[in-house]
Amino acid sequence: KHLLAGSLADESLLAWSITEKFEFSLPFYRQTKRLEYMGIPIPRSTLCHHAIKTAEACRPLYELLGEHIRLGPLLNADETRLQVLKEPGRKAQSESWMWVFTGGPPGQEAVQFRYDESRAHDIPLQFLKDYRGWLQTDDYAAYGTALRRIMETSKDRGAPKHILCWAHARRMFVKAWDVEKSPSAKEAIGIIRELFALEDLRSEYSCKGFSKQRASRAEEIFNRFQPWLVKQATETPPSNRLGKAVAYTLDNWDKLIRYVEDPALPPSNNRAENAIRPFVVGRKNWLFAGTPAGAQASAVHYSLIESAKLAKLNPYEYLMYVFARLPNAGTKDDRLKLMPWNLTADQIRGG
Repeated sequence: KHLLAGSLADESLLAWSITEKFEFSLPFYRQTKRLEYMGIPIPRSTLCHHAIKTAEACRPLYELLGEHIRLGPLLNADETRLQVLKEPGRKAQSESWMWVFTGGPPGQEAVQFRYDESRAHDIPLQFLKDYRGWLQTDDYAAYGTALRRIMETSKDRGAPKHILCWAHARRMFVKAWDVEKSPSAKEAIGIIRELFALEDLRSEYSCKGFSKQRASRAEEIFNRFQPWLVKQATETPPSNRLGKAVAYTLDNWDKLIRYVEDPALPPSNNRAENAIRPFVVGRKNWLFAGTPAGAQASAVHYSLIESAKLAKLNPYEYLMYVFARLPNAGTKDDRLKLMPWNLTADQIRGG
């Protein structure tokens, strides 16, 4: 059996082209030029077709990624813009969105990208409706709306517990310092840095000891910082950058400090931001997706590649391994054996 029935493209060509596009950000038209120099004439349209059909074949693995991510104690989420030229009923200049969710059991983290025309709450609602762990995001309102909807429809089970990101709060004070050179902004940056420094305690204590130490020391910092912010709010114009940073931090205070309740929680949403960064870098090179099918294929391929990287696997070798075996993976158990956290570098190199 072959991943793409009737196609001359074997797993090595498919893995090479997809890795070049989604790991190294090389658009298909430039891949065509490279192949021409090697004496291999493959049109850009064929490479696009390969990517879309391969993503369709990998859909069962893509769905397993989403299931696996929801098994973990913490789920991180973020979203970024995407232009899709030929969405039905929309102008080519319209903005669409690529959402990213990352999580999973400790040591087996994975990533799933999801394409949608909208930045409304429907995507996080769909992804989170059966999840009851911790959710960490920025303060974008769609996440809060999704959680309220979940609470309304499943009152007996509750909803994910929502925490926000100290890195976002810190960023606002950094901007205030960069633009206004406010000594108060610099002081706030220093206080937030103290919170991040507490994460170094993880290597010094057991999980239980770390949780106790971090909560105790963070409480002292919170008790200093909150009155300081209240004082700044009375003395700072709300329209300038420092005033906005202070208001943001106070308005979101309860969701910012809640991370100390669980030792598994970090103070920032960096895991989601790191996961989405390769997509943002790639977008600078290939600029847009031609069709919704192409955008959805991008979501599948980025998900598999970034999940492979989290498992310390070479993306090209991983895709080669999966593409050769997926056509014969007839059951869910067979497909689970192909997931990145169930493989080692030696296994995929050994063929």
